[in-house]
Amino acid sequence: MTLDRDTILAVSSLISLVLGAILLSAQVRLRPGAWAVCWGAGTVMVGLAGADQALKGILPTPWLVSSGNVVAISGYVLIVQGVRLLAGRAPRWKTLAIVLALIVLPLALSHDPAAKPYRMAYNNTLLIVFDLRVACEAIRLARREQLGTAWIMVVLFGVTVPFSAMRLHVAVSTIMGSDTLDHARVGTWLAALLAAFWSLRGAIPALLIAERSTRNLARLARHDALTGALNRAGLEHLAPALRDPCAVLLLDMDHFKTVNDRYGHAQGDGVLRLLATTVLERLPKNGIFARLGGDEFLIVLPGATEQRARDVAEIIRSGFSAAMSVLPFTAPLPTISIGVTTGDLRSTSLETLISVADTMLYRSKEAGRDRISSQSRLPDDRHIARPVAAA
Repeated sequence: MTLDRDTILAVSSLISLVLGAILLSAQVRLRPGAWAVCWGAGTVMVGLAGADQALKGILPTPWLVSSGNVVAISGYVLIVQGVRLLAGRAPRWKTLAIVLALIVLPLALSHDPAAKPYRMAYNNTLLIVFDLRVACEAIRLARREQLGTAWIMVVLFGVTVPFSAMRLHVAVSTIMGSDTLDHARVGTWLAALLAAFWSLRGAIPALLIAERSTRNLARLARHDALTGALNRAGLEHLAPALRDPCAVLLLDMDHFKTVNDRYGHAQGDGVLRLLATTVLERLPKNGIFARLGGDEFLIVLPGATEQRARDVAEIIRSGFSAAMSVLPFTAPLPTISIGVTTGDLRSTSLETLISVADTMLYRSKEAGRDRISSQSRLPDDRHIARPVAAA
């Protein structure tokens, strides 16, 4: 069996049609987003454009050439738009429509068989631009979301740029009358390589959806749904990586039961979310924030000294008090008591530091609430108590 150009294009077109249809059907059930609609529709259009090889004896060839080029380039534009949306770009549908119209207009008006080298040069120039744009957006996506599939996208779209550049060279050489290449052989192998990579590209959306779904499930399993803080499972997942000196802060809300009893659990949940927001807005970039249960939260500050930990604790305590003061609650208003300790996780377990911080937390409670207590853990297991910071 001869692997000719028409066979290669027919197979790649069929694959594109199937993968595009699968992606569009995924939008109905999984709803990954508008990016999937654009990418799926674009893939279907690319597949339809390649099917013109099977229609040569049915439709007029000039009409087939112009329509095939228009559909193919329109499909690529939609794929680029899908990748842009996936990377978090603004849609800009009006701009897209204008750009698409300007791009396809020359192709829609070109029917002359003698102009084939010019169409080939124009199309491959566009493909180079499109592939480079997708590769750049994929790099942005990979860095933003840490998606391994995005790096695969960079490779699969970037590697086809040289193939399109070679086809552009063939077209320009033909136009300039200096062509010394065997068109049939070069065209067949380039078409085969491009078709192979186009088929591989079609699997990228499914991989992206699967990787994002897996990450979302992992996030849900390791984060508290109400506050967005890590839960105990998330904390246990990160704990083995903590191996340096750090500070541990244990936070507990004062008068939280009063809020639930007086205003209801919905208002209590709102106060918990407010506390989480207050912490996350003031937490250092390397800080770890977890909800241990109820109204008790944990903060781990890698590399922080006791004084630095106390400073962070005070910023959080005062920030929450200020936020609560403007809400329509009657006294006693919810506040937070904080216990602070420091230690070296290379020689002390996180559980031990949490236990010490818990002792300091209850010292704050006993001293009147809405305050910070701390102490340093020394190598000989003695403790130096620090004065209680009053509200």
